Amino acid sequence: MGRMVRKQINIEDELDVRLQQLAEEKGISQSEVVRQALERYLHETQVQTREEALKALKEHWAEGERRGISSGGKKWTREEMHERPGDARRHKRSHLR
Repeated sequence: MGRMVRKQINIEDELDVRLQQLAEEKGISQSEVVRQALERYLHETQVQTREEALKALKEHWAEGERRGISSGGKKWTREEMHERPGDARRHKRSHLR
């Protein structure tokens, strides 16, 4: 475990009682319960954010397909996928030679 940083929070009485009970049931400190809860919350939030981004990307892709914008079955090369502005002109000229 890394360096610990002290945090002070305010919670309602009912939440305090539930925290005490859970810590006793698990045989760990209240601080450890809070750390585990925070870790779980942050992980779930990160997963949810990724899932939302993936869903948006799928919707965007599907909209392009509906509008007739697609790869047309073309297999893109790594270089084509990572072209920078101006690269396309050089790429086009090299094919014209």
